Amino acid sequence: MICLRWVSLWFLFPLVAIAQPWQLVGQTIITFAGGQESRISEINDRLAQIIRNSDPHANWTVSQQPIYISVTEKSKDPKAKPKTVQKLQRIEVFLNNSFLLAVGEEDVIRQGAISLAALAQEWTNSLQQFLRVPENRRSVYISQVLPPVLIYQGKTYRVLLEPVLDRGLFRTTGVRVGERVVFWEVPADDRTYLLDSKTKQEIEKSAQNPDRIFIFDPKLQFVAYSRVE
Repeated sequence: MICLRWVSLWFLFPLVAIAQPWQLVGQTIITFAGGQESRISEINDRLAQIIRNSDPHANWTVSQQPIYISVTEKSKDPKAKPKTVQKLQRIEVFLNNSFLLAVGEEDVIRQGAISLAALAQEWTNSLQQFLRVPENRRSVYISQVLPPVLIYQGKTYRVLLEPVLDRGLFRTTGVRVGERVVFWEVPADDRTYLLDSKTKQEIEKSAQNPDRIFIFDPKLQFVAYSRVE
């Protein structure tokens, strides 16, 4: 009898979906109501395509485009003619003039928002504020255009998202690994820029099991990978 009572309660009180965050490089940008895995996946696919065609050193724009539909409304006066009005159906959010996601009435209900316009503005502002920071744009760009890990000389290296300064220590033409050329820094000392035989031996030695390796991104900027211990 107790079991039947519990079974009936399951149908009376459906499970509440767990909220799902949409994140960029570990930072939550939008928290969606639960059950939207496929939507988040589609947004990520669009984002990857947009970012591949974007310059991480330029400003990225986040904009909105309201979409209206024509709706016929009947008047309470039976003698009056029905009139056609424009009703806001959804608001589309664009990144660098390319469609990223849409905000609709269903989102307003599921998110418990005040209005469609308010929710779209909240999501737009969140993305815009995050991408306004140059370091964030750079990190998002790297995460989309380069592999998260590289294997070099049997060792695993994980990408570092912070910018790399060329300190003049890339004294080699690199080593091709698959489709990429891997570089490393030589030790910094008074003989760094000499090209005698001893210096060349040190350069070759520095290529063995380095702590960090470097590759070019599509904009020809160095990106570092750190050895995983």
